[in-house]
Amino acid sequence: MRRTLTFTPFDGLLLLMVLIWGANYSVVKAAIEEIPPQAFNALRMSVASAVFAAALVARGLPRVARADWGRLALLGAVGHFVYQVCFMGGLARTTASNSALIIGCSPVAVSIASALAGHERVPRSQWAGVLLSIFGVYLVVGTGAEFGGSSLAGDLLTLCAVGCWAVYTVGSRPLLSRYSPLAVTGITMLAGTALYVPASFPQLAQVEWGSVPAWTWAATVLS
Repeated sequence: MRRTLTFTPFDGLLLLMVLIWGANYSVVKAAIEEIPPQAFNALRMSVASAVFAAALVARGLPRVARADWGRLALLGAVGHFVYQVCFMGGLARTTASNSALIIGCSPVAVSIASALAGHERVPRSQWAGVLLSIFGVYLVVGTGAEFGGSSLAGDLLTLCAVGCWAVYTVGSRPLLSRYSPLAVTGITMLAGTALYVPASFPQLAQVEWGSVPAWTWAATVLS
């Protein structure tokens, strides 16, 4: 039987997500030329947390079991605090293109982590795709090609961010069976931001806020 491929509104939203995600690297890379990386990200995460908090209040605050608060806090620490420290530190030391390529391997890391956790079985064809993806990133990033010209430290930090995101994604799965994606993402984002902002105080104190260009403020909100 011949299948008819249809483009649904959900496909359109996924495509929009890819465009936003891809453009974000260049936006952030330009902005951290004006504001130190961790200071910029503290502002960015604060804006995101405020949006999530407003959405949670508007939708009605979820009733979270006492035992799950610790899990949510831990996921927030790994998936939003440590991840963002590594992501911003890596992006500041490497190119936007290399960072995007390495972060693009997140699904590969999630597949491996999910298999190790026993959540799902990875077929041989998927393992072949994993190896092909890793080899492709190595060809561009690992061999010192002119495409990146990046520092090893920046690439390794970005790779650590990928590992954090894999742990966060796999660790979120049991919670997503009890709470909505908005609740899990919003609460963990708030927890991560609560850790991130105090850790960024030294860089925040160094910024001459009066000299920050208007476009940088716009980039903060956009990002």
